[in-house]
Amino acid sequence: MSKKLYFLGDSMPQLILPILLPGETFINSFVRVLCDENRWTYFLGEYPIYSHAPSDQRMFRLTIAQLIESKVCRQSEIIKAFAIPKSNVIRAQRKLRREGPDAFFRDRRGRKGGNILTPQKLEQAQELLDQGKSRKMVSEKLDVKYDTLRKAINDGRLK
Repeated sequence: MSKKLYFLGDSMPQLILPILLPGETFINSFVRVLCDENRWTYFLGEYPIYSHAPSDQRMFRLTIAQLIESKVCRQSEIIKAFAIPKSNVIRAQRKLRREGPDAFFRDRRGRKGGNILTPQKLEQAQELLDQGKSRKMVSEKLDVKYDTLRKAINDGRLK
């Protein structure tokens, strides 16, 4: 699978044999990744170009997107080498193109809304439920969605 690399010196070309290490996977004939317990290191030929911790998913996504965008690898080679869905690869590429490398390390935006069932509303809801009122009536009276009340009952905040 590996291509033969030649070093062009002053006179005759010299064959450089590829060195295969345990835990090494070829993405294509030029790019390989060395996986061990502490690091994943990507090599272009014999030169390390990227490195990250095995658990660092953000850096992994950035790395695969950069390999594809720089035309060093094709999508299909990345998908095959890492056994990941094509949609993940496309999403990483799109993020790199639109937002740049910083986008992979920004904190995700969370929910913007406040707490719907405040401690006061939970107390009122529990009183109404204890009186035998229906869930639908309680949700209407407290002006909360029925589903919000149902979730509070299911996760034990209300009985």
